[in-house]
Amino acid sequence: MHILTKFLVVVAAVLSVLLSGLAIAYTSNADRLKAEVLAERAKAAEAVARAGDTTTQSLAERESMLSENSKLQQTITTLKEQINKLEGDQAGLIAENKRLQLNDASYTARIDQFTALIKSYQELDKARSSELDQLRTRALSDARKQIELGDRINDLTGQLEVSTETNRTLQEQLVDMRQELGRAREGGAAGAGSAAAGVLRAPPALRATVTSVTTDVDGSTLVAFNAGSTAGIRPNMEVNVVRPGNFVAKVLIKKVDLNEAVGRVTLFNTLSNLSPSNGDTVVAQLNNPS
Repeated sequence: MHILTKFLVVVAAVLSVLLSGLAIAYTSNADRLKAEVLAERAKAAEAVARAGDTTTQSLAERESMLSENSKLQQTITTLKEQINKLEGDQAGLIAENKRLQLNDASYTARIDQFTALIKSYQELDKARSSELDQLRTRALSDARKQIELGDRINDLTGQLEVSTETNRTLQEQLVDMRQELGRAREGGAAGAGSAAAGVLRAPPALRATVTSVTTDVDGSTLVAFNAGSTAGIRPNMEVNVVRPGNFVAKVLIKKVDLNEAVGRVTLFNTLSNLSPSNGDTVVAQLNNPS
């Protein structure tokens, strides 16, 4: 037999022994391995079940997290809107602050201007006060002078009135004398004296105004004035019609009412060619009736 064959036989025998040992080991371990496989499968099923539960829980947690995330997004959006609003308010406040600063500067300038104006007014008031004192002094001096001038004017006015009355009386007397002279020349002096005998004297304080001048049917001039019986006027009284500084006419009263009297002109001022008119003054005759 060849050596190689022998070697192969030996190898085959050894392999047979080894295979038998392996077969015995496999047989002995097969049940154990089967039990372990079943246990692993149970564990796997349990793990799958746990994984399903975990997946369900994870999905629920994921939904919860998504909902929470959505709420957080809404909160973030709201916060962003609030931030934008606050930024707008901040910009408005900054603009308002700048406007207030400008207003403050403007008011400060106005206050300074008013302060300067008040100082100017105070200085002006001082100047006016001083000027007013001077004017008061001058006014008092002028008042004294005016009083003195008034007294002087009153004195001169009194003298003028006396001179005027004297002039008027002289004019009246001159007219009377010329009338008496004419009557004497005509031989009627006695008749004139008897006609004047019943003439009454008017109240010395009489001072009235001529209201109308008319012509009677016989051609004589009638004069009406605004004083009557309440002023002491009676029929057959004789009064004078005058103008400033001039004797105009002599009137013999014929009719008297309460506040009006009417008389006939008995004597005109032929020297000055005057005749009564509205607005003339009626006064009492100062000299005794002739």
